[in-house]
Amino acid sequence: MRSRKSYAASVAVVTGAASGIGLALSRELVHRGASVALLDNDVERLDRSVRALDARSGAVLGLHCDVTDRKALAEAMAKTRQALGPIHYFLNNAGVGGTLAFARATDEHWRRILDVNLLGVIHGTTTAFEIMASQGFGHIVNVSSIAGLLPIPGQALYNTTKFAVVGLSLSLYHELAAYGIHLTLVCPGPVVTPIWGKPIIGPAVPTDTWRVPTGAVEPGAAAAKILDGVAANRRLIVFPARDRRAFRLYRFAPFLLEPTFRAMARKQGGEMPPAS
Repeated sequence: MRSRKSYAASVAVVTGAASGIGLALSRELVHRGASVALLDNDVERLDRSVRALDARSGAVLGLHCDVTDRKALAEAMAKTRQALGPIHYFLNNAGVGGTLAFARATDEHWRRILDVNLLGVIHGTTTAFEIMASQGFGHIVNVSSIAGLLPIPGQALYNTTKFAVVGLSLSLYHELAAYGIHLTLVCPGPVVTPIWGKPIIGPAVPTDTWRVPTGAVEPGAAAAKILDGVAANRRLIVFPARDRRAFRLYRFAPFLLEPTFRAMARKQGGEMPPAS
């Protein structure tokens, strides 16, 4: 493998790359010397993002891709290899959010969030594995969430997918190493991204109505933290420090967080109408 300190002369693929953490990762990778393929399902936003990055580097490729379609993802990866060369990093970042009480969830809600947040990651991991195993090297980065480590009330659908990504990633860590493939699992706390304005199903809400938690990390800072950890070949990256402490507390003394979770559930229960 090439040195990861600067990412120079490497090729990276980022899903969900047209906004939020994905765009910040793409921007930071370009800054660190990588050639980057941006994959996203939003054509208009993707085009704008690629044009902005092209001004900084000529080694940028934008590809329209829906991660729920494994064939389309494989085709995008093939185009990346043809245009940029062997793939060193694959960053599984695409996802949807949306706080929704379990009592209000429909089959449509479940299908949508499972398709994107779980099957999308499975498709990406599988496709990247096939390519990297044939190369004999590579590094897969799966972006989960602190919601994949803590059972946050009101997030049952989101938690389910993110806990599954944690299980998938930790299970594969040693298995993929036998093929010369590294794997890093990322579990960030709240980050300031458009995910706060987009429900699981339906149109995005206006920016001025977003309810971003206090202390949420800016995307650029999140991207730098992630890429520093990937460069150090860390197995698990959890940030910021507040959420890292909460994870450790829940891991070793879960009963200490139960009063907080009960309070959150009671508050949300009072705000959310029952299922129709």
